Amino acid sequence: MSFPIHLRPWRAAARTVSALQSARRTAPFLARSNSWIFGAFKRSHEENKKPRAPVPSLSPRGGTNLDPRYPRPDWDAPIITYEELKPLTEQPSEDVYLIDVRETPEVVQGSIPSSVSIPLSELKNALRLRASDFAYKYGFEKPNVAQRMIFYCRSGKRSATACDLAMRMGYTQTERYDGSWVDWVKHEQKYIPSAARWSVPV
Repeated sequence: MSFPIHLRPWRAAARTVSALQSARRTAPFLARSNSWIFGAFKRSHEENKKPRAPVPSLSPRGGTNLDPRYPRPDWDAPIITYEELKPLTEQPSEDVYLIDVRETPEVVQGSIPSSVSIPLSELKNALRLRASDFAYKYGFEKPNVAQRMIFYCRSGKRSATACDLAMRMGYTQTERYDGSWVDWVKHEQKYIPSAARWSVPV
């Protein structure tokens, strides 16, 4: 609809007045909205400044939260000693796996009796294999998630990593022989004639 030329300024003025009235009506609402937004931002900022609670542990031995979204950087896997391990090697059980995570060139130099070998570099993929594929590749049955597993390496560092990896994948009964192969040889040399000790690889 077009207005005569002499009425157009009045039409523009009416529009301006209408816009001012509309702004006057909405001003309190906008003020309340801005106040609410600012208050929410301030509360959020204050909440972020508060100290956060420690992340729950996933460890079944020391944690309270089994949600995998809250992993710990490392695990408090129990440590087994030579005195505790020795009887297990003399009377092996299918319920307990003693797993050597050293690499193959190290294993051929000697290993703890009754142990089986899964190099640490293969452990993650090995535990993801199907049971049949696992048995075919490593020559023994794949452990279930509740089976007791004792890891050892050369001096203890890789066994701790192996426990961490296994527990992150859901295995709940992992332990590590802290002194590992070095500690085993040290204790076993007590029963080896002194003339033959040089031949035991460490």
